[in-house]
Amino acid sequence: MSYTKIMKVLFIYPERGYSSSGNRTIWQGRFYYSMSVFMAFLKKHGFEVAFHQSGNPIRTLELSRILQRESPDLLAFSSLNHLSLEVKRLARKVKVLAPGLTVAWGGFFPTTDPESALNSPGVDCVCVGEGELPFLNLLSSLRDKAEITATPGFWFNSRTGAVKNRTGGLVENLDSLPFADLDASGYAGSDDYLIFKRFPLMAARGCRHSCDFCCNSALNRLYGSKTFRFRSPLHVCAELEQVTSRYPDLESIQFQNDIFFPDLEWLSRFVEQYKKIGLPVSFLLSTGSIDQESVKLLKKLPVKEVFVGVESGTLEMKERIGKQSVLTDTVKRCRMLSDAGLRVATFNMLGIPGECGADVMKSVFLNAEINPALLQLSYLYPYRGTPVYEKWWKILSTRRFYTYFEGSIFQRHFLNRHLRFYYHHFIDLVEMAAKSKNIRFLNLLFSDFLPLPLKRILLQLLKKSGQKSIFQVRF
Repeated sequence: MSYTKIMKVLFIYPERGYSSSGNRTIWQGRFYYSMSVFMAFLKKHGFEVAFHQSGNPIRTLELSRILQRESPDLLAFSSLNHLSLEVKRLARKVKVLAPGLTVAWGGFFPTTDPESALNSPGVDCVCVGEGELPFLNLLSSLRDKAEITATPGFWFNSRTGAVKNRTGGLVENLDSLPFADLDASGYAGSDDYLIFKRFPLMAARGCRHSCDFCCNSALNRLYGSKTFRFRSPLHVCAELEQVTSRYPDLESIQFQNDIFFPDLEWLSRFVEQYKKIGLPVSFLLSTGSIDQESVKLLKKLPVKEVFVGVESGTLEMKERIGKQSVLTDTVKRCRMLSDAGLRVATFNMLGIPGECGADVMKSVFLNAEINPALLQLSYLYPYRGTPVYEKWWKILSTRRFYTYFEGSIFQRHFLNRHLRFYYHHFIDLVEMAAKSKNIRFLNLLFSDFLPLPLKRILLQLLKKSGQKSIFQVRF
């Protein structure tokens, strides 16, 4: 009787805690749905998986203990762009602690900047693009002791130099993927469950849009339009039935795909299927998806909140980040949602090169007109492989942040000198604008021409003492 060794993969996903006063999200111990599906997929094909996620820097002794405890055949890092330096630090340590262990790196950073990822000491190979099929081929080759350096979807370091293989395949039918492995990914111990009592999931991959600041623009270049795929409503709701039966104290479902539904037919079928679940849902919509027919269907769902990407209050700034839309249309469509009794939340972005105080105030007035229930504000953060990076990489500084809420990485003299003021008081300004009868006066008070100390004094005088914002949310 022949015996085939079961290959074991250890996934390490580094995080960094992020919180602030008034911030309703704690960036530690998040549940990552796509990673849990990825591990379920490998287990389905006969591989063993282990997962380690840490909100604090992993020290050498802790890393050594993890490697001894799990004894993996392959170590795989996954990270967003913000944590690439943390992965590079850990990869170097792994090669000291376990020189013969194969180290792979996947996620958005290796996909958008494979050269930098592959050149990192300690990294043997990087996955460029979607990972399920390339990783399955890589592990199968390792198990069978076959040559791995020709695996599609991977770039390798070899003695003769870098081996850059063609792009790997996409999972075209998302219903063929297993449900998320909640045990392997530690969902029960995550902030999403313990604090927020919500289940985050993805009903789709990719996006029909290619905004210049978004990682989807890099993926669309890599694969073409095939990146935009949806699971069937039946498959999504079958998973949710399973999850809610296991965790009956869940309070909401959070859809994290960039566009909630592909068309009205899908949405109509989902509305019917979701009646079995019944929990409040939050999701993202582009303004192009909002019309009378879609709103009529969305009203049938127990909607917690609808997030809409506003980004900026001026067409010029929107065009600079590849997000063209008519601003009056944005207000009109958001009001369709509000008038239907749906709670609207907006995404907003500051720190676009060339943005002046008048531009920021137009974003303020736009939000005041929309009157969202929740508001998220971030800095423009150019990722390698995206059009905004290619456009502005020469004016980036050496600063780095662990999230895009902490600050701008552009050189300061290319930014509005009052940017931090506008960022930290954006919500106060929106609340003032919503109540003000004299928009011109408010615009003049907080323009670039007024000295910063005077702005701060005026803000304190105008806003109610001790008033807590109802808007602030980050996730």
